[in-house]
Amino acid sequence: MLLVIGHLRFPAEARAGVLAALAEVTHATRAEPGCLFYHFAEDVLEPDCFRVSEGWQDAAALRAHFATAHMNRFRATREALGMTERVVTIYETAGPTEI
Repeated sequence: MLLVIGHLRFPAEARAGVLAALAEVTHATRAEPGCLFYHFAEDVLEPDCFRVSEGWQDAAALRAHFATAHMNRFRATREALGMTERVVTIYETAGPTEI
């Protein structure tokens, strides 16, 4: 199982476009084979910072995700919206353990 954790930052004036783009990519991604979960959330203490958390069955599923048409559109859209920062890290895990 792979976890993808990170954040994206955008200018305040781009918020409406960012929310639309995040909704579109989230809807499409959640339908992909191997996607266990895919979430974006705006940070409550840092406006214009959107946290991402993803879970993938394996590396092949994540690679396939990166090659989709909706991810290509999202990459172009986030640049057009003036993304100012992108920090994303992939973690390997044995799987979930409830606490």
